[in-house]
Amino acid sequence: MSRIPPLRPEAAQVIALIAALGRPPIEGVSPEELYGMVQPTLLANADPLRDGLARVEDLVLRDGQGGAMAARLYARQPAGGAPRPVVLFLHGGGFLTGNLDTHRGLASEIAWGLDITVLAIDYRLAPAHKFPAAVDDMRAALRWLAGSPAEIGHAVTGIIVAGDSAGGTLAAISGQFAGEIGVPLLLQWLMYASVEADAAGGSMEDFAEGYLLTRPMMRIFREAYYGTADRAAPMASPLFAPDFAALPPAMVFTCECDPLRDQARAYAAKLIANGVSVRYREGRGLIHG
Repeated sequence: MSRIPPLRPEAAQVIALIAALGRPPIEGVSPEELYGMVQPTLLANADPLRDGLARVEDLVLRDGQGGAMAARLYARQPAGGAPRPVVLFLHGGGFLTGNLDTHRGLASEIAWGLDITVLAIDYRLAPAHKFPAAVDDMRAALRWLAGSPAEIGHAVTGIIVAGDSAGGTLAAISGQFAGEIGVPLLLQWLMYASVEADAAGGSMEDFAEGYLLTRPMMRIFREAYYGTADRAAPMASPLFAPDFAALPPAMVFTCECDPLRDQARAYAAKLIANGVSVRYREGRGLIHG
């Protein structure tokens, strides 16, 4: 067994607060029941919208494979001006929870901090929409952005794909479509992402219980989204992408006390081994999310 590192005080406090809620055991609940437990907590604890943005606009992307898809644009500058890149932001939540509101704080902070246009999308969720629905929606958003639609307010010169957790999975998968969208994929920005759908051992075992993201939760998320699909397929597990050398540069962020840690470490190492530029950061003593 690996050495279990100490938690940072703020991470320990989060775990203690969740324990104090006295929730029933997760084991055996349905995906719908888990949604009912997790989604209200995500909304109640969502970071506030970043002040000072010139644009926070709700949009509808109408050419996705699943029909119309809600999206939200964040920008520090008004519409117009020189052509520039855009961040496509993909929220986390295990492909089962999360939406535009749960991650408004992070998306708006990226727009402010980088002074860049950010488009967050409300991709379809399991169990109603199983794999590869979320991938299809991300792919449709890439194509839509690459066309410099009028709603963006400026020409799009390239796309940074960013996401946390399940959104990070989608961000990693996006590199497999780099050759088809017409503008450069400048960066894959992965925040505590899952890149191997059936990963086991190592951090998956060390932090399976008591560190926010638990083994029963991961089992429900996986079954709800992947079902009977091939979980080793590259669009389910980007760790097995067919051509790592062709993938865009990456920023890979992990948390030391996260069950998903080791697979993201392996993904970063595989990128580096194939000559891809990587910036890797790990938060010591931090938990998933």
